[in-house]
Amino acid sequence: MFEKLEETFDLIPATKPEAKPPLVIENETPEDLKDKEDQELARQTFKKMIQKSENMLDALVQIAESTEHPRAFEVAANLVKTITDVASKLDEVSSRRTKAKEKGSESLSTNINHNHLYVGSSEELMKLIRNKGQSSE
Repeated sequence: MFEKLEETFDLIPATKPEAKPPLVIENETPEDLKDKEDQELARQTFKKMIQKSENMLDALVQIAESTEHPRAFEVAANLVKTITDVASKLDEVSSRRTKAKEKGSESLSTNINHNHLYVGSSEELMKLIRNKGQSSE
């Protein structure tokens, strides 16, 4: 756009500044860090369990097919159920984490506490309440 001006005045071409993402600073308490670490450990453990269980399931299916024994098929079916349970728990851990993040941002904006104080005698308060009740009818 300014090439002719830069050329005329022997200027160095301007470079566009790099856009940097905004710096986000989160105030995390030690409890938050512990919770995060625990959730990450749970996720990793569940993932490892699922991987090992899938390998065991492959071996069990081969044994069940070769022996055609009903107990082998029963064990394989139980392992499938266990893998499904672990996968659902993994999903539960990750959804709990996202819900906690959403809840944290909502609680900051929606938590309003009004502290009202009435200064007067109980007799005056009763008169106000009675008058308000009569006027609304």
